[in-house]
Amino acid sequence: MKKLYLIDQRDSFVYNLARILREECRAEVEVLPEEALSRSPLLEGADGVILSPGPGVVEEHPDVLHFLHRRPAGLPVLGICMGHQEIGTLYGMELYRLDHPQHGVGSLIEWRDGTYPPMCVGRYHSWALRETEASRPQIAVTAETVEDRVVMAIRHRELPLVGLQFHPESILTPDGARLLSDWCRSL
Repeated sequence: MKKLYLIDQRDSFVYNLARILREECRAEVEVLPEEALSRSPLLEGADGVILSPGPGVVEEHPDVLHFLHRRPAGLPVLGICMGHQEIGTLYGMELYRLDHPQHGVGSLIEWRDGTYPPMCVGRYHSWALRETEASRPQIAVTAETVEDRVVMAIRHRELPLVGLQFHPESILTPDGARLLSDWCRSL
C-alpha cells in the first residue's frame, strides 16, 4: 500500500481529495497541515506528497515553498491548484491574475502530450501560470484550456513533480479520480 501525505493548505476540498486517494488509489493517506512540513521526519517513508489547493498567493505559503526547495529529489509531488502554482513559480513560471476569476467553472482542456483525450475540468482559481524562457528548460506544459490557452497541467522534465491547476476531486472533473489513480500508479 502506498503511503501518501496530503498537505492541507486550508482548502475545503482537502478531505474530498483524501477520500478519492484512499478509495481509488488504495493508498494510506495522512492529511497534515502545511506547517507540519517544517518537521521533515514526518515525511519519512512517503511514496508521494500531494500539495492541496488553498487560498491566497504562493508567497503566503512559506512552509510549502521551503519544503519544495529541500525535498528529496526523488520524492514524487503532485500539486493541485495552489500546489501547482507553487511548483511552477519555483521553476520560473510567471504567476498572473486572471481577468475573470474561474470559481466553480467547467472548462474543456487539451493535453499537449496526448496523454489523455480532451476533457472537462473544474476550475477554482483567480491566478494562473504562464511559461517563460526561464521555465521552459525545466517545466513542460502538458495541458491547457481549449478556449483561452490557460495552463492547466505541468510536469518537471527530470524530477517527479506534476501540477494540476484544476481540481480533480471536483464533480466538474468527471475523469478526476482516474487522473489521481494514474498518478498513484506512477509512484
